[in-house]
Amino acid sequence: MDLYTHCGIRYLQVGVDWFERVGGPLVNDGNPPAGWSNPSQPGRVTVADDLATFTDDAGHKESFKKLDKPPSSATNCA
Repeated sequence: MDLYTHCGIRYLQVGVDWFERVGGPLVNDGNPPAGWSNPSQPGRVTVADDLATFTDDAGHKESFKKLDKPPSSATNCA
């Protein structure tokens, strides 16, 4: 599964469910942090209850909490 990283890492969509990164957006001056691909990062997602965890072969591990409804905007881009 690809994680959308353009403009930073904030949301994750799994099927019809949306999740938001625990700890807030992960950004670097409007871009993904160093070591992340742009515009997306390939990896794997596991979902347990209301928590999704993204991992990849580069060693990244990010947790996302399920949202009650889709975000008004799925990116951090202005």
